[in-house]
Formats: sequence, C-alpha cells, structure tokens
Amino acid sequence: MAHDNTLDLTDKVALITGASRGIGKAIAYAFGHHGAKVLLSSRKQEAVDAVAVELGAYGIEARGIAAHMGEHENIQQLVDHAMEEFGGVD
Repeated sequence: MAHDNTLDLTDKVALITGASRGIGKAIAYAFGHHGAKVLLSSRKQEAVDAVAVELGAYGIEARGIAAHMGEHENIQQLVDHAMEEFGGVD
C-alpha cells in the first residue's frame, strides 16, 4: 500500500517559540515549507526578525515577536499579536 507523506499546512498558523536558532528555527522552516504561516518567538526581537527575513526569502510568510515564556504578560502579548496578525493559531 502506498502512503502519501505530503504534509499540507496551507492556511494554518504555527506559533514557534525558541525560533531564533537550532531546533526551533528548523521547526519554523519545516512548518513554513509545508505552507503554514509562522509566528516566530524568542527573547530577542532582532533574532526573530532575522529569521523572519531568512524564511521570507524562501517564500514563507513569517513574523517575529520577542517574548519570554516565563512571563505571563509576554505570553499574552504573543497570543494577542497572533490574533491581530493571523487571526489565531492552529
């Protein structure tokens, strides 16, 4: 039996924390490569902006917002940004 291993995330929105490098950045690329819009988060705005630009060069719609996951206010701002920018998160 043949299996279709294609992952279609078109019109989905992914919020990726720790997205400025390493595994988080790779996950953001993979989700975007499969069609998702990605909201990137890390502690430093400059770092997520750079990744957003990098992903944009591959045609991936990406936005970055700095947030510390240990701070409730930062998490709320991240969620609010996702709602404003993309209408929610899948």
